[in-house]
Amino acid sequence: MKLYCTLVSEMYKYSYGNYNPWEVPFKERESMKLTCARNDSAAAQLLLYSEEEMMVTVDKAPALYETYPVKTVRVETSFEGLTGHEVTMNLVGLVRDDDGNYKSEVILGEQRRFNEKLKVQPVWIEVKTSEETKPGEYIGKVKVYYSDLFGDEVLHKEISIQLEVMPALLKPLHEGDFYLDLWQHHTSIARTYEVALWSEEHFRLLEEHLKVLKELGQKAITVIVSEAPWSGQWSSYYRTNASDYFEYNMVSIKRTLEGEWQYDFTAMNRYINLCLSYGINKEIEIFGLLGIWTMADAGYGKVIEDSEDAIRVRYLDEATGTYKYIRHKADLEGYIRAIDQNIADNGWQELAKIVCDEPGDINLFKNTLGTLSKLTPHMKFKVTICSLQVVLEDFEGIDDYVINLPLILSEEERIKEIREQKDSTMSYYVAIDPKTPNTFLSCHLAESRVLPWLSYYMNMDGFLRWAIWLWPNDPFNYESYHYQKFRAGGTHFVYPGKNGKPLYSLRYKNLKKGIRDYMIFKAYVEKTGDKEAVYEAIKGIMKVDHLEQMKGAYRRENHEVLSLNYWDYEERVNHFLKAL
Repeated sequence: MKLYCTLVSEMYKYSYGNYNPWEVPFKERESMKLTCARNDSAAAQLLLYSEEEMMVTVDKAPALYETYPVKTVRVETSFEGLTGHEVTMNLVGLVRDDDGNYKSEVILGEQRRFNEKLKVQPVWIEVKTSEETKPGEYIGKVKVYYSDLFGDEVLHKEISIQLEVMPALLKPLHEGDFYLDLWQHHTSIARTYEVALWSEEHFRLLEEHLKVLKELGQKAITVIVSEAPWSGQWSSYYRTNASDYFEYNMVSIKRTLEGEWQYDFTAMNRYINLCLSYGINKEIEIFGLLGIWTMADAGYGKVIEDSEDAIRVRYLDEATGTYKYIRHKADLEGYIRAIDQNIADNGWQELAKIVCDEPGDINLFKNTLGTLSKLTPHMKFKVTICSLQVVLEDFEGIDDYVINLPLILSEEERIKEIREQKDSTMSYYVAIDPKTPNTFLSCHLAESRVLPWLSYYMNMDGFLRWAIWLWPNDPFNYESYHYQKFRAGGTHFVYPGKNGKPLYSLRYKNLKKGIRDYMIFKAYVEKTGDKEAVYEAIKGIMKVDHLEQMKGAYRRENHEVLSLNYWDYEERVNHFLKAL
């Protein structure tokens, strides 16, 4: 069997489709070196390529192809003498990108998979250490076997992984101070898994997904308190490949036969408490009361004519047995007061913030902010901005600013000044822009890893991305959702697994690695006081002399902005790791 295999870094992304020459698409290597600390992880990818079709398996069970006989390739990994560790192997699935090529992306749950000839099958190999793992040098063996139907297995190749475990003990990411805010779209989970919204099954699925947020060190809880605050993310403007991106209210509302309003916060409070139990406990973000996105021409405009904002609140009218929408401002204000009181009754007033996502009309924003401030004395405000005017206006009550990266690059000095003046949290975000660095399927995986580095370099508290699991209708086969507004992969870091557990993406894994790097930077500075060394290290992976030189660079190609070399990152982080 003509089978080729090699090890590459966790930043490697395979592309298959429009242009694939006939030669083997990689050079084979005999070994690879990885470094990690205790309570840490290290990962690599095994690439398999054959001139024949094959079944690839990462467990010990038989793997026969259902259509006709093909050879089976089995992968096995072990580390001799390494204690207190876990080794996992997962097949990596490809997903179609906007350019028509298929990119390696999903770390799959399945243990075996048919692979076409002349196509690479990546395998994700990860070693997780614990507090009990002894520091030292270890040799791991990746063995690749093949067999012909019912024939005996033959060892095809053995590749060494040299693993250095350093003495430093890392904290779990959820114990760190990197302010990660990935917005959660609850309706997307219910819709994708076809379960009733806020049902027991829905909450079971939500809990499984919160586990991957805790793993990243997520700090904020997403709460939706009105219908379609983003109006479906412009889906009504797209006639081909539209996806259902609507989000719905977590609060159940009823108007009784006597005309009294009743508000049921059961689902909202249950979700908040569930998040708190997973250590997601720094912030409760309330969406749907401020900065509602409108598309009046498509029907997504105001429901309450005398209200400043386009808030849509659905309720059951007991008198008619039908669902209606609140039409009067006074009734809306009663609902908003009830939300605020619920926050106070549960003792969450130090956490709760009403969020406005990219306000467009500053006067409208100012008026609505003033009204809400009076109605919600127990909540503060948070705003994501792509316009400097919002920050310069210095609106009262805003406790948290999240600034679009292109705006930071174009107004770096002014934002530095504002950062020093304001006693508030300030993070940054990427969305449909910039082109690079970002987290699209088309992006190099170094871009996901570098985002926390940039947060440290720009003196920001953390990083925000507006979705972690907002899935298009067919995320595994065609991710693109109204390209070029949203590029493929831009709406999620995980995928819906068949068993209800989310599947990691390679982008998730590299973002996680970047957050871990950030914590190492912080620990090093706390120990040595040498913050300048960290700045110099981060500058070393940039292709520009100073951050300000990126002002016009955020539309360049990624290799013009930052290093895409995995070892450039490892060398710098390992230097600080050794010092710990």
